[in-house]
Amino acid sequence: MQPTFVLVLGSHASGRRSTALQRELALRGHRSLAVDLPGHGTAGFSTACEAQDRAAFTEEPSPMAGITHADNVAHVAETVRRVRKHGPVILVGHSRGGFTVTSVANAVPDLLARTVYVSAWCCVTGTATDYLATPAFRSPDTGAEIVAFRSALDTDESRDTGTDLIDPATWGRIPHTYVRLTADTSMPLALQDHFIEEADALTPGNPFDVHSLPVGHIDPLLRPTGLAEILAGTADYSDGA
Repeated sequence: MQPTFVLVLGSHASGRRSTALQRELALRGHRSLAVDLPGHGTAGFSTACEAQDRAAFTEEPSPMAGITHADNVAHVAETVRRVRKHGPVILVGHSRGGFTVTSVANAVPDLLARTVYVSAWCCVTGTATDYLATPAFRSPDTGAEIVAFRSALDTDESRDTGTDLIDPATWGRIPHTYVRLTADTSMPLALQDHFIEEADALTPGNPFDVHSLPVGHIDPLLRPTGLAEILAGTADYSDGA
């Protein structure tokens, strides 16, 4: 039975940002579902922001008010439970989405056939704050990428990314893939490699299946052919899991 890809995107991004990737997966015969995290998608749309109405925007309640990382994890875990009724699930996280993927994998490992991190956070020995203080995180200005991506982003984002680290007893028994983006200036390649090295050291019997794309941080969502091919390959060897 073929798996379904459940897609969890990064900061400020809702499921509509995955349209191009889902189209490429569908053309290859694969099912996918893009998750709107709590406060995102329709719930995260700000009419005042789009209209550039500063007065209204200052009075408009944030759709992210009170939403935590735990809410994201609960939402995705429930989505995975529903999808799993129809076959194996491959949980894919891009960028900030990696925080949620890790926590869901820790919580419900038996519901997942594989996890895939696409230049995504994968905390092993410390929280995001710890990694941001390491030499591996040196990110130049990414203004051009942000401008190109802006049209499909929600206004607000939660500041909480949780404190979960990968658990070798749960996360560590799920097959996992890391897609390195070698031209990424938002998530430096050195930090991507650092995640991979630390995770492999913690679970040496189940190392990352590593792939590389010579593109920047948001390119796989704008021009997704390369990523779709990699994901399709993971479906081939996750089939029946």
